[in-house]
Amino acid sequence: LHPIVCPLKEAKTSDAYRRAVLQHVPFRVVFLLEQMVGEGLIIQDLLDEAFYEKIILASASKVGLVRLRRALEHIRQTNSPMERPGADLDAALRLVDENKDYGKVVLDREERLHREQSNTHIPIYRAAIQPLGHVLWGPELDTPNRVLRQYRHIADRFLRVQFTDQNWARLFVGSNEHPVTELVEGVQQRLKNGLRIGNRHYKFLAMSNSQLRE
Repeated sequence: LHPIVCPLKEAKTSDAYRRAVLQHVPFRVVFLLEQMVGEGLIIQDLLDEAFYEKIILASASKVGLVRLRRALEHIRQTNSPMERPGADLDAALRLVDENKDYGKVVLDREERLHREQSNTHIPIYRAAIQPLGHVLWGPELDTPNRVLRQYRHIADRFLRVQFTDQNWARLFVGSNEHPVTELVEGVQQRLKNGLRIGNRHYKFLAMSNSQLRE
């Protein structure tokens, strides 16, 4: 990682800090942050300049990046929403510093993904599109299709998406809860506009025969 060349003193608002995060922080961390937003662990309205600055500065070195991801994974494991994002992140970072083995699952998981990936399995990011939003997870080992096999060196630029109900069941159109017009329009909108994660804009590429049947 290269040192961040971000003029923090010029970032006067939370929006400016957020743009700096999207521009300078590695995508894997941005994906993790957005994943935590979807899980309800990060409340965007509570994020301030101090929180964004901690994320940016921690990502400026390889050691700091590992430390940050361990801290974020710890917060995910506690499954407790960050009511004071800056203070909660500081507490998680201190816990990581005090116990070097804590959060080792982050590195172990990456080493396992790297070790186990082969011609038949590669790490893939995933998303579930639901009526009220979307949920992110991964990367996890999965069987690649022809496109991913050809572009496996940039596999993180692809996103495997599925459409589900809010309770993770298959979509059933025409229900009282989700009328057919709402579901069809929602699916069409995602297929047309894609999904934005951080500063990446994922657009529809193709679907499998099984997804087409569903």
